[in-house]
Amino acid sequence: MSASFDFDAPDHFTVGAVGQPGKRTFYLQGRQAETLVTLKCEKEQVGALAEYVAGLLVRLKTMDRPAAKDMPLLEPVDSLWDVGAVGVGYDEPADRILVVANEAVE
Repeated sequence: MSASFDFDAPDHFTVGAVGQPGKRTFYLQGRQAETLVTLKCEKEQVGALAEYVAGLLVRLKTMDRPAAKDMPLLEPVDSLWDVGAVGVGYDEPADRILVVANEAVE
């Protein structure tokens, strides 16, 4: 079983790709303080995550807040493990979006 990470207040959270179109590798990345976690994921997972979070932000009416600047992947881009499933939700009492990524099981 791989390491587990719980970032209650991440200072960086992004998705990104490395490589040429058609041969890109996609990543989900989060950082809190000195802990940087990079996970390899599928293009479809990144697309679904982006679509869901964008819709959630509209429903939460965050559009009056300043938009986040482009947040590229941070170096080093070394994946700890491959993502098998991604879950997203909203924790209303804490007013935060939760993203849970589970390791792919072979």
